[in-house]
Amino acid sequence: MALTASGAALSLATVALLFAAWRRGSGAWAAAALALLLAAIVTWCAAAGVEFGLVYALTLPSLVAFAVIATVNGRRGDAPVSAPAARRLSAPTAGGAVGAMGRAVLVVPGAGLAAALGALAIGYLLYDDAANRLVTAGLLLPLLWGLAGYWLSAARRLAPPLAVLALAAIGGAVFLALGVSA
Repeated sequence: MALTASGAALSLATVALLFAAWRRGSGAWAAAALALLLAAIVTWCAAAGVEFGLVYALTLPSLVAFAVIATVNGRRGDAPVSAPAARRLSAPTAGGAVGAMGRAVLVVPGAGLAAALGALAIGYLLYDDAANRLVTAGLLLPLLWGLAGYWLSAARRLAPPLAVLALAAIGGAVFLALGVSA
């Protein structure tokens, strides 16, 4: 019971720190929130097991954040909006279209492959039972794929995220090829 209360308190503190990071625009607050989220994940996993602990640790802050957003938005009302001045858009170029398509190919199948291999490797590292491995990989896959896709989409330079994703894909594939017994 104490671990559950600690996990809930850490989850709520994570939301508070993320709100502070958003208000102040500080990376230090965001890093502290990430550290608290990791502590909440460990605490929830100790309290409820890995399967349910991960779900509780990732779901509770999201629900609290939605409640905070709904409450804050209801009190503020709509701010007056001034329309930006009209500007001409440049015509799309062939190079820009090819670059956008290349990034889309990297984000959807490329990040998906790296996320799938990484999620399966993590599942195999954590458990001996095949069902638990697949459930963990199934829960981690959309989270990792979304994070990788967002990182690739938002990055100005593609080299850092591509290097990390390539290492994750290669590491996951090598681990699965060498470490998995049939």
